[in-house]
Parts: sequence; structure tokens; C-alpha cells
Amino acid sequence: MFVAFACRCDMWSDARGPGWRSRRRLRFTGEGRVFVLTSVGIGLAAVNTGSNALYLILGVFLSLVLVSGVLSEWMVWRVGLRRGLPPRAFAGVPYAVEIEMRNLHAWAPIVSIEVEDLREDSPADKRCFFLRVAPAGSQVAVYRRTTQTRGLVRFVGFRLVTRFPFGFFEKSVRVNSAEDFIVFPAIGAPTAAFGHGKVEGVSPSAPQRVGQEETFSFRAGTALDGMRDIAWKLSARGTGVVAHERSSPFGASDRVVFVEQDPGPGFEEEVTRCASLLVHGVGRGLSLSFVYRGGAFAVSPGAGLDAALRELALAQPIVSRETIVSPGPGRSVSRETPPANAPAAAPRDAGLA
Repeated sequence: MFVAFACRCDMWSDARGPGWRSRRRLRFTGEGRVFVLTSVGIGLAAVNTGSNALYLILGVFLSLVLVSGVLSEWMVWRVGLRRGLPPRAFAGVPYAVEIEMRNLHAWAPIVSIEVEDLREDSPADKRCFFLRVAPAGSQVAVYRRTTQTRGLVRFVGFRLVTRFPFGFFEKSVRVNSAEDFIVFPAIGAPTAAFGHGKVEGVSPSAPQRVGQEETFSFRAGTALDGMRDIAWKLSARGTGVVAHERSSPFGASDRVVFVEQDPGPGFEEEVTRCASLLVHGVGRGLSLSFVYRGGAFAVSPGAGLDAALRELALAQPIVSRETIVSPGPGRSVSRETPPANAPAAAPRDAGLA
């Protein structure tokens, strides 16, 4: 059953598939330690006294231990897992991650199981709890995660944890499910991105001042509008938030130029500034041109924004420049040297919807 389903969706990780890694761990809980010590005490008493009643109680206790091991193994054996990542995520902004569990048992439910989402070089701090998954059914749980830095995030797998049925033991099994995800740079406020004077980092065809622009129409307000963009008198009428439609601070041939520089706070500020200009500009319906060391391409409300943000998310600073003199007279070539500890570039199609 699952093999046919896996052919349609190869992102599922299953106990019987290649993504499974048998790393089972079993540890005693507090109640389990008390139960085992009690069983040992009853066993010693039964051997010393020869009482049939104590032997009967010991048999019941050992049966509970056996049943606990069998049922806990049953809960984590035929389970399919899939991770659902959002199309976009920005540094410092919470985003939702979906964990879908599929029960591959045809007639038995999965009860009381916890799933930890594992990241590379990061502790397992995010968990989803599934109380009951019906036979041959599926259930989705959502948790929120916040990544403080831009760049590549590697998810490496899941860890299934259960204390079913009696809570004497905690059994955990790891499932491999590698997946790369790109976190875009942090986005500043619209007023911080555009400023109240000439827009920095943009080559306008006709320099204008945002604070002196005239209103030529009104439109519905959005989350990207600043305090000065809201038409407060019209919004107070109760028909919703109304914003001024002002002349654009960009011209028809404007460019957002990403200036790469030495590592330090200034580099991250440059990345944030360019990302903010692109996001807020496209949010206002503008078409821009993004220019960086690797080339240039158009960014419009319909296309190009994700690709530009991805380049900014993976951008690395330039440490130094070396000048190589060619054999010809008066000719030289400038070569940029990346940092020695710069991380490897991610695959070009990672993290894009």
C-alpha cells in the first residue's frame, strides 16, 4: 500500500523505505524504575518464601513489561512522516511547519506518539504530539519556528517518541528525512526601507522626496503601509483601512544594487536594506531591476522576487581583492577572494516553491 503511495509522493519517510534508520533507544521513566524495582523485590520474596501468590504477582508484572515493549514497538513501526515547509520564510519572523503522520496499519490505530523535528547542528526543541491516528488514516500537526539568521537550514529527520501503553519505558526511533530550506533575509519597516528622502541603493530616473509626494487616489490599506500612508479620516468612517496612493519613489528604470563588501555588521545591513527595498517595492506594485555581482534580472509582482531574495540569503562577504597583472602592458585583472570559512553554496533549486 505504502509503496504505491510513495511513488506519487517521494517526500514520505517510512520505516520500510530507504529513509529509515534503526536507532532505537529505550530508557526507564520514573514510574518504570519503581515498577522494575518492585518486580525485583517480589521475585526475591517469591524465591525465598516459595509462595505461589507471589509467583503469580511476579508473572503478572513481567507480563506487563512484555506487553509494554510489544505495543510501544508496534506504535513506531509502520508510520509514514512528511514535513511541509512554507514557500517563504524570513529571518526573525515565525513561520509554520507542518508534520503529517500517516498510519500504515490497516486495522490498528496509532496512539500517543510524539514527533521531534531534527535540524542539523541544532537541538531538538520542536515537537508535535499525536493522540490518535486512525487505521490507514493521516493527521497533521503544526508548530512554529523562528530562525534568527538568513541562509540555508538543513532538516535531517524525525525522532518518534512514545511511552505507550503504561508509561514505564520511553522508546524512541529516528527516521531520516533530509530537506534543505532557504530562510530569506530580515525585512525592515517600510519607512526604514524607503526613508523620507531620496531612496538609497536605488538609481531613480527622477529623484523625488517621499514626504512631499502628492496623493492622486486612495486604495485599501495593507500591512506594508506606514503611518503616513494611512488616510486616517477616511479610515475612521468604519469602512476599513484606507491608504494614500502616492507617486512612486522609483522611476521606470530603477535598479536595486547590492553592494558586496567586507564582513561585519555593515554587510548584513546591506543585505537587509536590499531585501526590504525589493519586498516593499513589489508589495506596492513596482517593477524593479535587481543588480548583484552574479548578474541582474527583473523583479516584478509576478516573478523574480523569490530568486532575488534567495541570492541575498546565500550572499557571502568579500574579504579582500587581489590584482593580477597580465603579461600585456598596462592591463590588470581584479579578482575577488571569498572568506576562507564561507559555507558551501546551497543547490540552486533548494527552498523555492
